[in-house]
Amino acid sequence: MARRGLSVSQDTSRRRALWQIILQSGQAQGNARVISEAKQALR
Repeated sequence: MARRGLSVSQDTSRRRALWQIILQSGQAQGNARVISEAKQALR
């Protein structure tokens, strides 16, 4: 759902919040690829 939000969101702060959710989800699942992608986007 958060990734869908990224595709339609134009607000920078909202996109950042969505990436935070994706990061937390990746951490909860132990998904290194998702964690890396989210950290890159949050830089």
